[in-house]
Amino acid sequence: MRLRVPKWTGLLLAVLLLGMAAGCAAPEEPIDIGIYGDISELDVAGNKDMLTENVARCIFSTLFAYDEEMNVVPLLVKDYQQLSDLEWEFKLHEGAKFHDGGDLTTRDVVFSLRRAQQHEGQDAALDVIVELAAVDNTTIRMTTSVPTNLPDTLVRISSSIMSEKAMAQPGYDPEAPVGSGPFQLLERVPGEIIRLERFDNYFLEPAKTRHLNFVVNKSGSNRTASLLNGTLDVLFRVDTFDCAALRLNSEIAVYQQDSSKIEVLQLNPANKPLDDIRVRQAIAHAIDKQKLVDKLLDGYGMPLHSALPTTLMGAIDHEEMTYDVELAKELLAQAGYPNGFSIDMVNFDEQRKKEMEYIKLDLAQVGIHMDYEIMESKPYVQKLKEGTNEITAVSWACNADPYSVFSQLYGKAGTISANHTGYTDPKVEELIEQARAERDPQQREVLYCRANAIVTGSGVYLPLFQPQILVAANKTVQGVRTNAQGLFGYESLYIDPS
Repeated sequence: MRLRVPKWTGLLLAVLLLGMAAGCAAPEEPIDIGIYGDISELDVAGNKDMLTENVARCIFSTLFAYDEEMNVVPLLVKDYQQLSDLEWEFKLHEGAKFHDGGDLTTRDVVFSLRRAQQHEGQDAALDVIVELAAVDNTTIRMTTSVPTNLPDTLVRISSSIMSEKAMAQPGYDPEAPVGSGPFQLLERVPGEIIRLERFDNYFLEPAKTRHLNFVVNKSGSNRTASLLNGTLDVLFRVDTFDCAALRLNSEIAVYQQDSSKIEVLQLNPANKPLDDIRVRQAIAHAIDKQKLVDKLLDGYGMPLHSALPTTLMGAIDHEEMTYDVELAKELLAQAGYPNGFSIDMVNFDEQRKKEMEYIKLDLAQVGIHMDYEIMESKPYVQKLKEGTNEITAVSWACNADPYSVFSQLYGKAGTISANHTGYTDPKVEELIEQARAERDPQQREVLYCRANAIVTGSGVYLPLFQPQILVAANKTVQGVRTNAQGLFGYESLYIDPS
Protein backbone atom coordinates (compact mmCIF):
# COMPACT_ATOMS: atom_id res chain seq x y z
CA MET A 1 0.00 0.00 0.00
CA ARG A 2 1.13 3.57 -0.67
CA LEU A 3 1.71 5.41 2.59
CA ARG A 4 1.86 9.17 2.29
CA VAL A 5 0.73 10.70 5.55
CA PRO A 6 1.26 14.46 5.85
CA LYS A 7 0.79 16.28 9.14
CA TRP A 8 -2.45 17.85 7.98
CA THR A 9 -4.13 14.46 7.36
CA GLY A 10 -7.17 15.29 9.48
CA LEU A 11 -7.90 18.55 7.69
CA LEU A 12 -7.40 16.95 4.29
CA LEU A 13 -9.68 14.04 5.21
CA ALA A 14 -12.41 16.45 6.21
CA VAL A 15 -12.11 18.32 2.94
CA LEU A 16 -12.17 15.08 0.94
CA LEU A 17 -15.24 13.79 2.76
CA LEU A 18 -16.98 17.09 2.16
CA GLY A 19 -16.10 16.90 -1.53
CA MET A 20 -17.31 13.31 -1.81
CA ALA A 21 -20.55 14.23 -0.13
CA ALA A 22 -21.02 16.89 -2.79
CA GLY A 23 -20.43 14.34 -5.53
CA CYS A 24 -16.76 15.24 -6.20
CA ALA A 25 -14.18 12.50 -6.76
CA ALA A 26 -10.76 12.66 -5.11
CA PRO A 27 -7.97 13.69 -7.51
CA GLU A 28 -6.05 10.82 -9.05
CA GLU A 29 -2.56 10.30 -7.65
CA PRO A 30 0.32 10.08 -10.14
CA ILE A 31 2.32 6.94 -10.70
CA ASP A 32 5.85 7.68 -9.52
CA ILE A 33 8.66 5.78 -11.27
CA GLY A 34 12.13 5.79 -9.74
CA ILE A 35 14.95 6.13 -12.28
CA TYR A 36 18.68 5.76 -11.59
CA GLY A 37 19.80 9.02 -13.23
CA ASP A 38 18.64 12.01 -15.18
CA ILE A 39 17.87 11.88 -18.87
CA SER A 40 20.37 13.54 -21.20
CA GLU A 41 17.99 15.73 -23.22
CA LEU A 42 14.51 15.95 -24.71
CA ASP A 43 15.70 16.84 -28.19
CA VAL A 44 16.10 13.20 -29.16
CA ALA A 45 17.20 13.64 -32.80
CA GLY A 46 20.70 12.49 -31.87
CA ASN A 47 19.95 10.53 -28.72
CA LYS A 48 21.77 7.28 -27.96
CA ASP A 49 20.96 7.03 -24.24
CA MET A 50 18.63 4.20 -23.19
CA LEU A 51 17.14 5.94 -20.13
CA THR A 52 16.35 9.04 -22.17
CA GLU A 53 14.75 6.83 -24.81
CA ASN A 54 12.43 5.21 -22.27
CA VAL A 55 11.14 8.58 -21.09
CA ALA A 56 11.05 10.07 -24.59
CA ARG A 57 8.86 7.26 -25.96
CA CYS A 58 6.15 8.53 -23.62
CA ILE A 59 6.29 11.98 -25.20
CA PHE A 60 7.09 11.23 -28.85
CA SER A 61 5.81 8.81 -31.47
CA THR A 62 7.94 6.98 -33.99
CA LEU A 63 6.72 5.34 -37.18
CA PHE A 64 7.43 1.92 -35.68
CA ALA A 65 7.84 0.59 -32.13
CA TYR A 66 8.99 -2.48 -30.20
CA ASP A 67 6.67 -5.01 -28.59
CA GLU A 68 7.35 -7.33 -25.62
CA GLU A 69 9.44 -9.67 -27.78
CA MET A 70 11.41 -6.78 -29.34
CA ASN A 71 9.62 -7.30 -32.64
CA VAL A 72 9.33 -4.14 -34.74
CA VAL A 73 5.64 -3.28 -35.13
CA PRO A 74 3.83 -0.30 -36.75
CA LEU A 75 2.98 2.66 -34.52
CA LEU A 76 2.27 5.89 -36.44
CA VAL A 77 2.26 3.75 -39.57
CA LYS A 78 -1.06 2.09 -40.32
CA ASP A 79 0.07 0.14 -43.38
CA TYR A 80 3.22 -0.15 -45.50
CA GLN A 81 4.78 -2.03 -48.39
CA GLN A 82 8.18 -2.44 -50.00
CA LEU A 83 7.82 -1.36 -53.62
CA SER A 84 11.29 -2.47 -54.73
CA ASP A 85 14.69 -3.27 -53.25
CA LEU A 86 15.20 0.43 -52.48
CA GLU A 87 11.71 2.00 -52.34
CA TRP A 88 9.12 1.87 -49.55
CA GLU A 89 5.67 3.36 -49.09
CA PHE A 90 4.10 4.09 -45.70
CA LYS A 91 0.53 5.07 -44.81
CA LEU A 92 0.04 7.01 -41.57
CA HIS A 93 -2.87 6.76 -39.18
CA GLU A 94 -5.39 9.48 -39.96
CA GLY A 95 -6.19 11.87 -37.15
CA ALA A 96 -2.85 11.72 -35.33
CA LYS A 97 -2.36 14.95 -33.37
CA PHE A 98 0.49 16.80 -31.73
CA HIS A 99 0.16 17.94 -28.13
CA ASP A 100 -0.59 21.51 -29.27
CA GLY A 101 -3.57 20.27 -31.29
CA GLY A 102 -1.86 20.42 -34.67
CA ASP A 103 -2.30 17.62 -37.20
CA LEU A 104 0.59 15.21 -37.73
CA THR A 105 1.18 14.78 -41.46
CA THR A 106 3.81 13.40 -43.79
CA ARG A 107 5.34 16.90 -43.97
CA ASP A 108 6.29 16.46 -40.32
CA VAL A 109 7.77 13.04 -41.09
CA VAL A 110 9.96 14.48 -43.87
CA PHE A 111 10.98 17.40 -41.66
CA SER A 112 11.82 15.19 -38.67
CA LEU A 113 13.87 12.60 -40.55
CA ARG A 114 15.85 15.24 -42.44
CA ARG A 115 16.48 17.12 -39.21
CA ALA A 116 17.69 13.94 -37.50
CA GLN A 117 20.03 13.22 -40.41
CA GLN A 118 21.55 16.71 -40.08
CA HIS A 119 21.67 16.81 -36.26
CA GLU A 120 25.12 17.34 -34.73
CA GLY A 121 24.74 14.09 -32.81
CA GLN A 122 23.16 12.39 -35.80
CA ASP A 123 22.23 8.74 -35.82
CA ALA A 124 24.25 7.39 -38.75
CA ALA A 125 21.71 4.61 -39.29
CA LEU A 126 19.31 7.18 -40.78
CA ASP A 127 21.78 8.03 -43.52
CA VAL A 128 20.52 5.02 -45.47
CA ILE A 129 17.43 7.11 -46.38
CA VAL A 130 18.37 9.21 -49.43
CA GLU A 131 14.96 10.36 -50.68
CA LEU A 132 11.79 11.38 -48.83
CA ALA A 133 8.58 12.30 -50.63
CA ALA A 134 5.25 13.27 -49.06
CA VAL A 135 2.72 11.91 -51.57
CA ASP A 136 -0.20 13.33 -49.60
CA ASN A 137 -1.00 14.04 -45.93
CA THR A 138 -0.90 10.36 -44.96
CA THR A 139 1.29 8.70 -47.61
CA ILE A 140 5.05 8.94 -47.74
CA ARG A 141 7.65 7.25 -49.94
CA MET A 142 11.26 6.67 -48.97
CA THR A 143 14.20 5.52 -51.04
CA THR A 144 17.29 3.96 -49.51
CA SER A 145 20.87 3.95 -50.77
CA VAL A 146 21.18 0.18 -50.31
CA PRO A 147 18.62 -2.59 -49.77
CA THR A 148 17.62 -2.63 -46.12
CA ASN A 149 14.72 -3.54 -43.85
CA LEU A 150 13.70 0.08 -43.30
CA PRO A 151 11.27 -0.45 -40.37
CA ASP A 152 14.28 -1.56 -38.30
CA THR A 153 15.66 1.96 -38.77
CA LEU A 154 12.39 3.85 -38.34
CA VAL A 155 11.88 2.37 -34.87
CA ARG A 156 14.82 4.32 -33.49
CA ILE A 157 14.02 7.11 -31.03
CA SER A 158 16.15 9.52 -33.12
CA SER A 159 13.49 9.19 -35.83
CA SER A 160 10.75 10.58 -33.54
CA ILE A 161 8.28 12.75 -35.40
CA MET A 162 8.41 16.42 -34.44
CA SER A 163 5.99 19.21 -35.33
CA GLU A 164 7.50 21.31 -38.11
CA LYS A 165 5.03 24.12 -37.39
CA ALA A 166 5.73 24.19 -33.65
CA MET A 167 9.50 24.09 -34.09
CA ALA A 168 9.32 27.03 -36.52
CA GLN A 169 7.77 29.27 -33.86
CA PRO A 170 10.08 31.91 -32.33
CA GLY A 171 11.31 30.85 -28.94
CA TYR A 172 10.47 27.15 -29.38
CA ASP A 173 12.44 25.16 -26.82
CA PRO A 174 13.33 21.56 -27.82
CA GLU A 175 13.64 20.80 -24.11
CA ALA A 176 9.93 21.64 -23.73
CA PRO A 177 8.85 19.62 -26.76
CA VAL A 178 5.60 19.30 -28.63
CA GLY A 179 5.28 15.58 -29.26
CA SER A 180 2.47 13.24 -30.27
CA GLY A 181 2.96 10.44 -27.73
CA PRO A 182 0.55 9.16 -25.07
CA PHE A 183 1.84 11.72 -22.53
CA GLN A 184 2.78 15.40 -22.73
CA LEU A 185 5.43 17.16 -20.67
CA LEU A 186 4.21 19.23 -17.75
CA GLU A 187 7.51 20.01 -16.08
CA ARG A 188 11.11 18.92 -15.93
CA VAL A 189 13.35 19.79 -13.00
CA PRO A 190 16.79 18.60 -14.12
CA GLY A 191 18.27 16.05 -11.75
CA GLU A 192 15.00 15.74 -9.84
CA ILE A 193 11.77 14.94 -11.66
CA ILE A 194 9.98 14.77 -15.02
CA ARG A 195 6.23 15.26 -14.78
CA LEU A 196 3.96 14.01 -17.55
CA GLU A 197 0.21 14.24 -18.16
CA ARG A 198 -1.98 12.02 -20.31
CA PHE A 199 -2.63 13.30 -23.84
CA ASP A 200 -6.32 12.62 -24.30
CA ASN A 201 -6.18 13.10 -28.09
CA TYR A 202 -3.56 10.41 -28.59
CA PHE A 203 -4.24 8.62 -31.88
CA LEU A 204 -4.38 5.21 -30.18
CA GLU A 205 -6.04 4.28 -26.90
CA PRO A 206 -5.35 6.99 -24.28
CA ALA A 207 -3.10 6.16 -21.33
CA LYS A 208 -4.82 4.53 -18.36
CA THR A 209 -3.35 6.93 -15.81
CA ARG A 210 -3.56 10.70 -15.97
CA HIS A 211 -0.22 11.60 -14.42
CA LEU A 212 3.16 9.92 -14.59
CA ASN A 213 6.31 11.11 -12.84
CA PHE A 214 9.89 9.98 -13.40
CA VAL A 215 11.73 10.62 -10.14
CA VAL A 216 15.54 10.81 -10.27
CA ASN A 217 17.41 9.06 -7.46
CA LYS A 218 20.95 7.87 -8.11
CA SER A 219 21.13 5.72 -4.99
CA GLY A 220 19.87 2.19 -5.57
CA SER A 221 19.30 1.56 -1.87
CA ASN A 222 17.33 4.80 -1.56
CA ARG A 223 15.18 3.88 -4.57
CA THR A 224 14.47 0.48 -3.04
CA ALA A 225 13.60 2.03 0.33
CA SER A 226 11.28 4.50 -1.41
CA LEU A 227 9.42 1.66 -3.11
CA LEU A 228 9.09 -0.22 0.16
CA ASN A 229 7.79 2.79 2.08
CA GLY A 230 5.36 3.77 -0.67
CA THR A 231 6.87 7.05 -1.90
CA LEU A 232 7.61 5.36 -5.24
CA ASP A 233 5.30 3.03 -7.13
CA VAL A 234 7.68 1.52 -9.69
CA LEU A 235 11.44 1.04 -10.02
CA PHE A 236 12.69 1.31 -13.60
CA ARG A 237 15.74 -0.73 -12.65
CA VAL A 238 16.29 -2.75 -9.49
CA ASP A 239 19.73 -3.18 -7.98
CA THR A 240 20.39 -6.92 -8.05
CA PHE A 241 21.42 -7.07 -4.40
CA ASP A 242 18.06 -5.59 -3.36
CA CYS A 243 15.98 -8.24 -5.14
CA ALA A 244 15.91 -10.65 -2.20
CA ALA A 245 14.49 -8.00 0.14
CA LEU A 246 11.88 -6.94 -2.41
CA ARG A 247 10.77 -10.52 -3.05
CA LEU A 248 10.17 -10.99 0.68
CA ASN A 249 7.64 -8.16 0.68
CA SER A 250 4.15 -9.44 -0.17
CA GLU A 251 3.09 -6.04 -1.52
CA ILE A 252 5.87 -5.86 -4.12
CA ALA A 253 6.08 -7.62 -7.51
CA VAL A 254 9.46 -8.16 -9.21
CA TYR A 255 9.52 -8.58 -12.99
CA GLN A 256 12.53 -10.41 -14.40
CA GLN A 257 13.67 -11.34 -17.92
CA ASP A 258 16.74 -11.53 -20.15
CA SER A 259 17.95 -8.15 -21.34
CA SER A 260 19.49 -6.92 -24.58
CA LYS A 261 22.34 -5.31 -22.66
CA ILE A 262 25.88 -6.66 -22.83
CA GLU A 263 29.16 -5.92 -21.06
CA VAL A 264 32.17 -6.18 -23.37
CA LEU A 265 35.92 -5.83 -22.84
CA GLN A 266 37.75 -4.23 -25.75
CA LEU A 267 41.40 -5.18 -26.24
CA ASN A 268 43.29 -2.78 -28.49
CA PRO A 269 45.33 -4.79 -31.04
CA ALA A 270 47.24 -1.65 -32.03
CA ASN A 271 49.29 -2.01 -28.83
CA LYS A 272 51.66 -4.82 -27.93
CA PRO A 273 51.27 -7.52 -26.74
CA LEU A 274 47.57 -7.33 -27.64
CA ASP A 275 48.47 -7.46 -31.33
CA ASP A 276 48.95 -11.23 -30.85
CA ILE A 277 45.65 -13.12 -31.02
CA ARG A 278 47.05 -15.77 -28.67
CA VAL A 279 47.47 -13.11 -25.98
CA ARG A 280 43.92 -11.90 -26.49
CA GLN A 281 42.66 -15.48 -26.34
CA ALA A 282 44.65 -16.06 -23.15
CA ILE A 283 42.96 -13.06 -21.52
CA ALA A 284 39.59 -14.41 -22.60
CA HIS A 285 40.29 -17.83 -21.06
CA ALA A 286 41.69 -16.27 -17.85
CA ILE A 287 38.52 -14.39 -16.91
CA ASP A 288 35.89 -16.24 -14.89
CA LYS A 289 32.69 -14.80 -16.34
CA GLN A 290 30.44 -16.78 -14.01
CA LYS A 291 32.20 -15.21 -11.03
CA LEU A 292 31.51 -11.77 -12.49
CA VAL A 293 27.82 -12.64 -12.82
CA ASP A 294 27.70 -13.95 -9.24
CA LYS A 295 29.69 -11.13 -7.66
CA LEU A 296 28.54 -8.14 -9.71
CA LEU A 297 24.97 -9.15 -10.57
CA ASP A 298 24.18 -11.39 -7.60
CA GLY A 299 23.43 -14.12 -10.15
CA TYR A 300 20.89 -12.07 -12.13
CA GLY A 301 22.49 -12.54 -15.51
CA MET A 302 24.53 -15.00 -17.56
CA PRO A 303 28.09 -15.35 -18.85
CA LEU A 304 28.24 -14.27 -22.48
CA HIS A 305 30.21 -15.93 -25.28
CA SER A 306 28.65 -13.93 -28.11
CA ALA A 307 29.10 -10.47 -29.61
CA LEU A 308 25.30 -10.17 -29.52
CA PRO A 309 22.96 -10.80 -26.59
CA THR A 310 20.93 -14.00 -26.60
CA THR A 311 17.77 -11.97 -27.26
CA LEU A 312 18.94 -10.90 -30.74
CA MET A 313 19.01 -12.58 -34.11
CA GLY A 314 22.54 -13.80 -34.80
CA ALA A 315 23.48 -14.71 -31.23
CA ILE A 316 25.86 -17.66 -30.89
CA ASP A 317 27.65 -19.56 -28.12
CA HIS A 318 31.36 -19.22 -28.92
CA GLU A 319 32.54 -21.98 -26.56
CA GLU A 320 36.19 -21.48 -27.49
CA MET A 321 36.28 -18.50 -25.12
CA THR A 322 35.26 -20.32 -21.92
CA TYR A 323 37.16 -20.11 -18.60
CA ASP A 324 40.35 -22.24 -18.67
CA VAL A 325 43.34 -21.01 -16.66
CA GLU A 326 45.76 -23.72 -17.85
CA LEU A 327 44.93 -23.07 -21.49
CA ALA A 328 45.47 -19.34 -20.89
CA LYS A 329 48.96 -20.05 -19.49
CA GLU A 330 49.75 -22.30 -22.45
CA LEU A 331 48.70 -19.64 -24.96
CA LEU A 332 50.83 -17.01 -23.22
CA ALA A 333 53.84 -19.31 -23.38
CA GLN A 334 53.24 -19.92 -27.08
CA ALA A 335 53.12 -16.17 -27.64
CA GLY A 336 56.46 -15.70 -25.87
CA TYR A 337 55.11 -14.51 -22.50
CA PRO A 338 55.55 -17.52 -20.17
CA ASN A 339 55.94 -15.17 -17.20
CA GLY A 340 53.15 -12.86 -18.28
CA PHE A 341 53.42 -9.09 -18.71
CA SER A 342 52.00 -5.81 -17.39
CA ILE A 343 49.02 -4.00 -18.88
CA ASP A 344 46.66 -1.14 -18.05
CA MET A 345 42.86 -0.97 -18.02
CA VAL A 346 41.09 2.38 -18.03
CA ASN A 347 37.48 3.47 -17.75
CA PHE A 348 35.44 6.53 -16.79
CA ASP A 349 32.66 4.75 -14.86
CA GLU A 350 33.21 4.55 -11.10
CA GLN A 351 30.68 1.72 -10.93
CA ARG A 352 33.10 -0.51 -12.86
CA LYS A 353 35.68 -0.46 -10.08
CA LYS A 354 34.59 -3.84 -8.68
CA GLU A 355 34.52 -5.36 -12.16
CA MET A 356 38.05 -4.15 -12.84
CA GLU A 357 39.27 -5.55 -9.52
CA TYR A 358 37.87 -9.02 -10.24
CA ILE A 359 39.41 -8.99 -13.72
CA LYS A 360 42.75 -7.95 -12.21
CA LEU A 361 42.65 -10.90 -9.79
CA ASP A 362 41.79 -13.34 -12.58
CA LEU A 363 44.59 -12.13 -14.85
CA ALA A 364 47.10 -12.34 -11.98
CA GLN A 365 46.51 -16.12 -11.90
CA VAL A 366 48.15 -16.42 -15.34
CA GLY A 367 50.96 -13.94 -14.67
CA ILE A 368 49.39 -10.82 -16.18
CA HIS A 369 49.74 -7.80 -13.92
CA MET A 370 46.91 -5.36 -14.66
CA ASP A 371 46.72 -1.87 -13.22
CA TYR A 372 43.43 -0.02 -13.61
CA GLU A 373 42.36 3.59 -13.45
CA ILE A 374 39.01 5.37 -13.30
CA MET A 375 39.52 8.55 -15.33
CA GLU A 376 37.51 11.70 -15.83
CA SER A 377 35.46 11.60 -19.01
CA LYS A 378 37.46 14.13 -21.05
CA PRO A 379 40.95 12.65 -20.51
CA TYR A 380 39.48 9.20 -21.01
CA VAL A 381 38.07 10.17 -24.41
CA GLN A 382 41.38 11.82 -25.29
CA LYS A 383 43.20 8.57 -24.49
CA LEU A 384 40.83 6.72 -26.80
CA LYS A 385 41.45 9.25 -29.57
CA GLU A 386 45.20 8.81 -29.20
CA GLY A 387 44.82 5.02 -29.37
CA THR A 388 46.98 4.48 -26.27
CA ASN A 389 44.28 2.56 -24.41
CA GLU A 390 45.03 -1.12 -23.90
CA ILE A 391 41.96 -2.59 -22.18
CA THR A 392 38.64 -0.79 -21.77
CA ALA A 393 35.07 -1.88 -21.08
CA VAL A 394 31.76 -0.79 -22.53
CA SER A 395 28.11 -1.55 -21.79
CA TRP A 396 25.80 -1.62 -24.78
CA ALA A 397 22.01 -1.73 -24.68
CA CYS A 398 21.25 -3.31 -28.04
CA ASN A 399 18.15 -2.55 -30.04
CA ALA A 400 16.51 -5.32 -32.03
CA ASP A 401 18.54 -4.69 -35.19
CA PRO A 402 21.87 -6.62 -35.19
CA TYR A 403 23.18 -4.35 -37.93
CA SER A 404 23.14 -1.41 -35.55
CA VAL A 405 25.18 -3.32 -32.94
CA PHE A 406 27.74 -4.59 -35.44
CA SER A 407 28.19 -1.27 -37.21
CA GLN A 408 28.41 0.86 -34.05
CA LEU A 409 30.13 -1.39 -31.50
CA TYR A 410 32.30 -3.55 -33.76
CA GLY A 411 32.46 -1.73 -37.10
CA LYS A 412 34.02 1.16 -38.95
CA ALA A 413 30.90 3.31 -38.46
CA GLY A 414 31.29 3.20 -34.67
CA THR A 415 32.61 6.28 -32.90
CA ILE A 416 35.22 5.96 -30.16
CA SER A 417 32.43 6.20 -27.59
CA ALA A 418 31.34 2.75 -28.79
CA ASN A 419 34.17 1.07 -30.68
CA HIS A 420 37.03 2.10 -28.38
CA THR A 421 39.67 0.27 -30.42
CA GLY A 422 38.70 1.43 -33.90
CA TYR A 423 39.28 -2.13 -35.07
CA THR A 424 37.13 -3.56 -37.83
CA ASP A 425 37.20 -6.66 -40.01
CA PRO A 426 36.42 -6.22 -43.74
CA LYS A 427 34.70 -9.61 -43.84
CA VAL A 428 32.39 -8.56 -40.99
CA GLU A 429 31.55 -5.34 -42.83
CA GLU A 430 30.71 -7.37 -45.93
CA LEU A 431 28.53 -9.86 -44.03
CA ILE A 432 26.49 -7.27 -42.17
CA GLU A 433 25.82 -5.33 -45.36
CA GLN A 434 24.60 -8.56 -46.96
CA ALA A 435 22.43 -9.29 -43.91
CA ARG A 436 21.00 -5.77 -43.94
CA ALA A 437 19.82 -6.27 -47.53
CA GLU A 438 18.60 -9.85 -47.06
CA ARG A 439 14.78 -10.23 -47.02
CA ASP A 440 14.72 -13.87 -45.88
CA PRO A 441 14.91 -13.81 -42.03
CA GLN A 442 16.52 -17.25 -41.84
CA GLN A 443 19.28 -16.35 -44.29
CA ARG A 444 19.74 -13.01 -42.56
CA GLU A 445 20.35 -14.82 -39.28
CA VAL A 446 22.91 -17.11 -40.92
CA LEU A 447 24.85 -14.05 -42.11
CA TYR A 448 24.75 -12.38 -38.70
CA CYS A 449 25.88 -15.61 -37.01
CA ARG A 450 28.89 -15.75 -39.32
CA ALA A 451 29.75 -12.13 -38.55
CA ASN A 452 29.33 -12.85 -34.84
CA ALA A 453 31.74 -15.80 -34.99
CA ILE A 454 34.42 -13.59 -36.59
CA VAL A 455 33.99 -10.75 -34.08
CA THR A 456 33.97 -13.03 -31.04
CA GLY A 457 36.80 -15.17 -32.36
CA SER A 458 39.02 -12.14 -32.94
CA GLY A 459 39.56 -11.68 -29.21
CA VAL A 460 39.47 -7.92 -29.78
CA TYR A 461 35.99 -7.78 -28.32
CA LEU A 462 35.56 -10.01 -25.28
CA PRO A 463 31.90 -10.44 -24.22
CA LEU A 464 31.68 -10.79 -20.44
CA PHE A 465 28.06 -11.05 -19.36
CA GLN A 466 24.46 -10.23 -20.11
CA PRO A 467 22.48 -8.82 -17.14
CA GLN A 468 18.80 -9.41 -16.63
CA ILE A 469 16.02 -6.86 -16.66
CA LEU A 470 14.76 -6.34 -13.11
CA VAL A 471 11.75 -4.09 -12.59
CA ALA A 472 9.77 -3.82 -9.36
CA ALA A 473 6.38 -2.31 -8.59
CA ASN A 474 3.83 -2.08 -5.85
CA LYS A 475 1.21 -4.75 -6.55
CA THR A 476 -1.43 -2.03 -6.75
CA VAL A 477 0.21 -0.98 -10.03
CA GLN A 478 -1.29 -2.90 -12.92
CA GLY A 479 -0.32 -3.10 -16.60
CA VAL A 480 3.44 -3.38 -16.03
CA ARG A 481 5.15 -4.38 -19.29
CA THR A 482 8.81 -5.17 -19.85
CA ASN A 483 10.93 -6.18 -22.81
CA ALA A 484 14.64 -6.83 -23.32
CA GLN A 485 15.35 -3.09 -23.05
CA GLY A 486 13.45 -2.63 -19.80
CA LEU A 487 10.16 -1.13 -18.71
CA PHE A 488 8.05 0.20 -21.59
CA GLY A 489 4.44 0.84 -22.62
CA TYR A 490 3.85 3.28 -19.75
CA GLU A 491 0.42 4.12 -21.13
CA SER A 492 -0.78 0.71 -19.89
CA LEU A 493 0.07 1.49 -16.23
CA TYR A 494 -2.67 2.21 -13.73
CA ILE A 495 -3.28 1.86 -10.00
CA ASP A 496 -5.91 -0.58 -8.74
CA PRO A 497 -6.11 -0.03 -4.97
CA SER A 498 -8.23 -3.14 -4.49
